[in-house]
Amino acid sequence: RMPIVRGFQNRYHTGLAWSLRPFSFSLFSALGWDTQAAGWRASWRPSLVLVALAVLAAIAFFGGLRDRLRAGAPQGPARERLGELLLWSVAGVILTYLPLARLTTFEWRYLYVLSLFLVPAGIALLALLPRPARLVLTFLAVVYGLGQTYFEIRQCWIPQSRIAREIIDTVQAAGPVASHEVFIFSGTPYTTGIAPSFLTGASWPIGAMLEHYTKADHVPGARDLVINEHSELALHFRDGFVPFHRQDLHRVRVYLLAPDGRFVPRSVAALPTADGRWELFALRSFSGGPLPAGPLALEDLKRSSLFQEIYFPRRASSHEQALGF
Repeated sequence: RMPIVRGFQNRYHTGLAWSLRPFSFSLFSALGWDTQAAGWRASWRPSLVLVALAVLAAIAFFGGLRDRLRAGAPQGPARERLGELLLWSVAGVILTYLPLARLTTFEWRYLYVLSLFLVPAGIALLALLPRPARLVLTFLAVVYGLGQTYFEIRQCWIPQSRIAREIIDTVQAAGPVASHEVFIFSGTPYTTGIAPSFLTGASWPIGAMLEHYTKADHVPGARDLVINEHSELALHFRDGFVPFHRQDLHRVRVYLLAPDGRFVPRSVAALPTADGRWELFALRSFSGGPLPAGPLALEDLKRSSLFQEIYFPRRASSHEQALGF
């Protein structure tokens, strides 16, 4: 009834004891140094846009440095101020970290505020180096940050944006939608690198989008239909599961993400039976004739003309569903 509250509880509720989190791994991942933890490695390629950005950064950096020298500005910050800046930064890092220490989950946005204090700390440490080394390291850090951000946008955020755009286009092309119909967008990634799914990452964004574009009430959107070892169905959202009944399968619209980035509709659902065969059920978009009355073996399904229209729900144990995975 309250997906936002339920999602918040699933994500943040914990009974664990206080423990230190390895935020260093998260920071290294965000900087592109720990690609295993991030699940993504920036593919650095020649780019005129990136070269132009680097040139603009060089003009701004060295132009500003020249203006400071002409104005007779000090060569660096006063030594007595460096300790104050470093102390202030470390205190900010600790105070930002404390509210996050007991969380059982991690989101990249947790690093946003933390980085506001880490950057001044780095500035204070860089100021201790000789001036030539300080200038070189500072400019290299600027260029690296530009490149990492540029390729992160191109290789993570833009692909997620295209998937979101394709979902919206699919909904708009679905035709009239009645209240209490269900949309399933199967195969969408949770994340692409450090970019989360824009729409299917939680129940509330996909629900708000469907309500806006379908102009219908109570139209949920899920990542998948799942079935457990007791043959019980549930809608899988990123933030939990909602039980679902077989007699309501006729209200479900299923779309699978194809390799070319399009969402392909499926009109028939195949549910496993106790003897290892499959029972077919018509979905909302099915417009063919009568389906086979009894269960069929997988080999028979593969030979059927309906095979390309069949959607196989994902298996998930009742333990997973209870934990909200």
